[in-house]
Amino acid sequence: MKPLTTKQRHLLKVVVLGNLDVNGARISNCDVYQVQSRLPYETTRESLMCSLAILEKQGWLVKAGKENRDGRMKQTLAPTATAIRVINPPAPVREPEYVELDSEDDVVLLELS
Repeated sequence: MKPLTTKQRHLLKVVVLGNLDVNGARISNCDVYQVQSRLPYETTRESLMCSLAILEKQGWLVKAGKENRDGRMKQTLAPTATAIRVINPPAPVREPEYVELDSEDDVVLLELS
């Protein structure tokens, strides 16, 4: 796959994040108008559609179907597994920290009577 441009990365972050509920959990996919309003830069709808077509052709996102929003049927966009993995990399696994005690107070001898 070709490396992503800065604008493509911003666009994919919005699509991967999707629509969130009040707790911050992802509840649904974004439509084109939601993506356009959430981008950190200004763009026209036509330019956005061109960028989305390129990302879809490269396998970064797919069309997820149409949903009735604001009284109109709007196309939603879903990220592919590759896009999710690239945009939200897994957190690094940290080694647990151990503290060794050099005290013999931990040893308990039990005597049977």
